[in-house]
Amino acid sequence: MFEWLRRFFNKRQAPGTRVLNYLQPERALQVYIGIPANVNAPRRWVRVTGADGDTIRCEDGHTVNIRFIQSFIVAYSNGELLDWKRAFLPWPEGIHEPEQIKPVVDTITLDVLRAGERLVRVTHGMSVAQRAGKHNYSTTLTNTADQRVKVLRFAGYTHTGGSMYRLQTITGGYFTAEQFRAWYGLNEREWIDPGQSACDPENYGGPGALWAYFCQTESGEEFVVGAVAS
Repeated sequence: MFEWLRRFFNKRQAPGTRVLNYLQPERALQVYIGIPANVNAPRRWVRVTGADGDTIRCEDGHTVNIRFIQSFIVAYSNGELLDWKRAFLPWPEGIHEPEQIKPVVDTITLDVLRAGERLVRVTHGMSVAQRAGKHNYSTTLTNTADQRVKVLRFAGYTHTGGSMYRLQTITGGYFTAEQFRAWYGLNEREWIDPGQSACDPENYGGPGALWAYFCQTESGEEFVVGAVAS
């Protein structure tokens, strides 16, 4: 997530290429580039609306070839910062870092997750942005139940020995249902329909990290499900 992403993103990848990678039609990300685009200290941010090949389109009418882009900001639909380059200007209104909260002490075992496996399947795959790498991957939740399900909160956990895992996140506590909707592409939708999936294509946590999701079915049954990244 925020600080982790800043460390792991491939710094050899050109800023314009990174911007282009985020312009996926199915994701409601907020993308801004600095204008003038070809300088290290731009005067203002302009929101990106799309791309035609290697040309970025902006909402003020600007079109910029990706090779000229020097600075950018990418945020989730809820305004939380996802990635950036040379973001020295004040950020656009509504863009912010994930809120730090009072640390939560929580542990979980893999046994707790088994009951939820009949309702939701959690899988880790290749990261969309990075294409490969043991510390970055996509994470997908697929509803295998016969009714809708929603995520109430979720978190990453580190292995502490045996079957025990301890909560460890960048905010110090659980991520919220709102964050799940923004990061996993649901946006304003609260529920995952039967047979449907929700995916974070740029998750991060390293080998052995456990991602656990505290969920509820439409009938009110609560359960926990998750998977360890290999």
